[in-house]
Amino acid sequence: MIENINDSEIVKEQKENPEQNVLTGLECSDEEFSMDNLSAAQKQYLSSLSAEELTDVISRYREQASSTYDSVLHDLGAVDLESPSAINIYAKDFESKDEIKQIIDTYNENQEADGKEENIIRYNDFVGMLMSSVTDIVDMISYVLIGFVSISLVVSSIMIGIITYISVLERTKEKSLLEVNKRCENSFSFVIIIGSRNEV
Repeated sequence: MIENINDSEIVKEQKENPEQNVLTGLECSDEEFSMDNLSAAQKQYLSSLSAEELTDVISRYREQASSTYDSVLHDLGAVDLESPSAINIYAKDFESKDEIKQIIDTYNENQEADGKEENIIRYNDFVGMLMSSVTDIVDMISYVLIGFVSISLVVSSIMIGIITYISVLERTKEKSLLEVNKRCENSFSFVIIIGSRNEV
């Protein structure tokens, strides 16, 4: 695709004529738009326009008049393969990504040590940023869940203690009632035995 654009007729024509914008026919210039650079006929035409039309014409003219050779090539989609502005690297897995990152970091350290800071590669690890964001979110959710589990553990421990205490109280009451019942039965038996002997 890049080669097709670079080999197109309009890009070749622009490269052959670096002083002229092939899209507009105007000279390429780095100067800002100024009303002083207009001819008398152009100024008269502009004075006959409404405010909205004047704004539109001036903005279009400013874009065309202040276009540089590089900006025209950029607009045409031409790319210089010798000086890329960005390179995208896609690793096949996380281990490869880490290895590529390590190679770039080592290269940058060597360039910085040699004093060639203009050769340092600046990169963005989008997958790393995404994974660190996901890790932060998972960690936050884990902390919230650990908090809920801790609260549940404390509450359940208190409830187990209360249930055990109530069970001991109930068992103590039950044991007391059984002892009273047993004494009553013994007394009752004793009374029956004494009563039956008296009747004989």
